[in-house]
Amino acid sequence: MSQRGTPFRISRTYMPVVLAAAFIGACDSAVDRRPRAAAEGGTATSESKALSKSDIDADAAARAVFGPGRPAVARVGTTTVQFKPGRVIQVGSNDIFIASGDALSSAHPDPGYVGFWYLRRKGTKFTVLARHPGFVALGSFGRAPEWKMRADLGPFPVVEVTGFGMWFGHAFTCTSLVALEPQQPKLLLNKVITGYQFDPGDEPTSEPAADVTGSVAYRADTDRYVVTYRGTASGDQVFVRKQGRFIPLNPSPVDKRCSSDA
Repeated sequence: MSQRGTPFRISRTYMPVVLAAAFIGACDSAVDRRPRAAAEGGTATSESKALSKSDIDADAAARAVFGPGRPAVARVGTTTVQFKPGRVIQVGSNDIFIASGDALSSAHPDPGYVGFWYLRRKGTKFTVLARHPGFVALGSFGRAPEWKMRADLGPFPVVEVTGFGMWFGHAFTCTSLVALEPQQPKLLLNKVITGYQFDPGDEPTSEPAADVTGSVAYRADTDRYVVTYRGTASGDQVFVRKQGRFIPLNPSPVDKRCSSDA
């Protein structure tokens, strides 16, 4: 029999369920669906993530350094280096682009690099005044060293560059310091050991285990750098200025050295 004309009726037991569902739907439609930053009192951004000024500067600097639309590649001697995204550091009236890079087609002894490019800003664009693409070479297997800014290591802002290497089970951490002086970068300390680890495994008599870390500090009152070591070897190594360079005043407590391989 046809049901046409039969009125649709809601039972008393079904009615509360329908009303509850409608209420939940209404509440759900009222949920704040703004981006989290806006919901928490911040500024809403587009889904495409607006670039910060530092990002814009870094992109503009990379275009000036490597060329518009070109890969971030430079030659250091006979080595081709692929640079990672860098940063623009403002030092007084100077703009300096800093980037670390991997040495391509590298072998175990080959270091990675940190480069410095001095720029002139004009609006949102840059022109290159000086290029130092291979100024610091550290690490092994061509891997890019790590770097960070330090404001406590001298009268000029200083870049602390750290490279890592592993040789026959011996792990090395080596550090260089670069001052961002107005006309060009200046190497303050070069390839100073700031970490050393060794695990003899099943042959502890061949060479003892070692685990040492070092930290660098600047003593403004005496104009010297001090590397303080802690671990299986401890003590300070002091570096004093001589003819514009810092040289060690005493031997390192760590009986190892950094060379081109670390």
